[in-house]
Amino acid sequence: MSIESTWKLLTPVSTRAPLSRTNVAKRPLRRLGFLSNRKPNATLIERDLAAVAGGSHPDLRFKFYETTNAGLGAVAELLDGIAAECDAVLVGSAD
Repeated sequence: MSIESTWKLLTPVSTRAPLSRTNVAKRPLRRLGFLSNRKPNATLIERDLAAVAGGSHPDLRFKFYETTNAGLGAVAELLDGIAAECDAVLVGSAD
């Protein structure tokens, strides 16, 4: 007896048009936040990215945030705080 399987390949790459000068935020980026989901290495990678970005952009300031744990999303209060304190935020996970 043979069993057949069908796989659907999904790509994580967006099909949106690339950013242009007309759809990029007009305000300067001065405060960049990093939101870690607390998976192993996520915070380490975010701190390394900040160090690289800081070397190229010495006026850029960084704020680091974490969710309660890797299995839960960020609560509204945390997201509101990030929005108030940062011009942009990088959200990611890493194992």
